[in-house]
Amino acid sequence: MFCSQQLLKSPHVVPQCFHPQNKRYGVLGAFSICQGSSIAPLMAMATMIDPSIVTTAVLCTSAIFACFSISALITPRRTYMFLGGFLASATLVLTLLSLSR
Repeated sequence: MFCSQQLLKSPHVVPQCFHPQNKRYGVLGAFSICQGSSIAPLMAMATMIDPSIVTTAVLCTSAIFACFSISALITPRRTYMFLGGFLASATLVLTLLSLSR
């Protein structure tokens, strides 16, 4: 946890010019490794409870990301995209709630 917090602060120390871009990518990679290692016990506990939890979460997240990406590519104006994102999220929540009953 401490490692992740320190790495989160470090991109502000590295200057934002073209040359140290590899250094910034290195900091991002190290931050990702620290976050992954800190969430590993939680993922292990979730798979002990029910192995399909992780799969379902990944598939639902991917579906939502794909829907928002496609809507951002298709929409001609951004104002409709903001409204559409809210409406799509609300519709998804209501659908999932109705299926859970």
